Amino acid sequence: MSDSSSDSELIAEELIELEEDTGGAQESLAELKKRCEAAKIEIRTRSFEDDGVTYTSVGLPSGRAKRWVGATGDRLERLLQVPFEKFVFLQGFEAICSYEDGFIEAGVRGIPVSTMAILRRMARLTGKEAEDYEFVLEPGDEAQGRPTYRIGNSSDEFAALVQLPGSFGRPTLRLENLSVSCHEQALDILNKYANGLLFQMDLAFDASFMLERERVRRFRPISRKVRAIELQYPTAEYDDAPLSLYWYARSARSMPLLQFLAFYQCIEFFFPTFSKAEARRKIALLLKDPTFRADRDSDVARLLSAISVSRSGGIGDERSQLRATVNECLNAEELRTFFDEDEDRSAFFRGKPKSGIHRIPLSNEGADLRNDVADRIYNFRCRIVHTKDGENQSGEMILPFSEEAGFLIFDIELAQFVARKVLIATSSLLA
Repeated sequence: MSDSSSDSELIAEELIELEEDTGGAQESLAELKKRCEAAKIEIRTRSFEDDGVTYTSVGLPSGRAKRWVGATGDRLERLLQVPFEKFVFLQGFEAICSYEDGFIEAGVRGIPVSTMAILRRMARLTGKEAEDYEFVLEPGDEAQGRPTYRIGNSSDEFAALVQLPGSFGRPTLRLENLSVSCHEQALDILNKYANGLLFQMDLAFDASFMLERERVRRFRPISRKVRAIELQYPTAEYDDAPLSLYWYARSARSMPLLQFLAFYQCIEFFFPTFSKAEARRKIALLLKDPTFRADRDSDVARLLSAISVSRSGGIGDERSQLRATVNECLNAEELRTFFDEDEDRSAFFRGKPKSGIHRIPLSNEGADLRNDVADRIYNFRCRIVHTKDGENQSGEMILPFSEEAGFLIFDIELAQFVARKVLIATSSLLA
């Protein structure tokens, strides 16, 4: 691929399969380029060399960054049907704003029940007709100058630009009749007015919506290479407890912090097993050392350090137990293959990490990455639960719905990969 992943083209929940640019779309592409040129909007074509596939995207403003919108296949035609030049994205949210038309439209999802269940409950309790799921709140005389609220099906503009699964007909919250001229002002309006209504809904209906947070997107082509997959009769048996944690993590796709921790707990389940094996090797080496003396305090201290038992029943501190588990269950070659097999993933881990994040030295082709992987996973685990990492603080706590939480996708993939390898390494023959 010709571009790096630094432009936020990845999705935390699922990959977006894009149809390739085709000859039949040349007229539409020419129109798109003409409109982008007139509006000074960047347009680019990205190539997937392995598949011989290309796709086009346009970069719309999103704060100081850009949000790239796919423009191939049906997405291209939908994009051309709306005045996309008018819109900016609100960074951190699946939301669009038109300064010219004075409105903000943001995706919402239901908590703790489904979005449609909340809409039906609202319709029933507010006396609306069945299947009438549009709700409008106008400001009263005492609130002149404040926005109009509208909850209902998404607009064509929102569906064409945001491109979430099920965007058409997806409920959104619109704030209308706004006077807004910059990104920070729009963000402040969205947070202030949306939170006021959504919390009131929570109190009134015992269920509410939350604003859809921005997702990191990863586009991939619909591959021309079809790989035959054949299921085989199972021969392995897996421990119930760690496997249930693995399934729990897989189900928590929209909750990145919870997902990461569940994969971590799946790995952590086996800490006692592998840390004790590591401790046995250390003790054997110490006792074989001809200079070791049982009557020397420093040697006894080294021995005690090797066999110190943690609260989980493992030997050593948590970081060393994680290292021991990763070293026992993965080999260095397959770990490097994991980083290199996906170009977006490789570019992410090779990029400059934020302060406090352990960097994996991928540029050193001969390096064994296992300890670095363990340290990075442990680093994120500590920042999520806000514990201390040895003598030093691991870094600032990662908050739910923060930008950093949304960009955990690649570290979640890494934790999942390690969890899979640990489950495989600890499996037994199916009885």
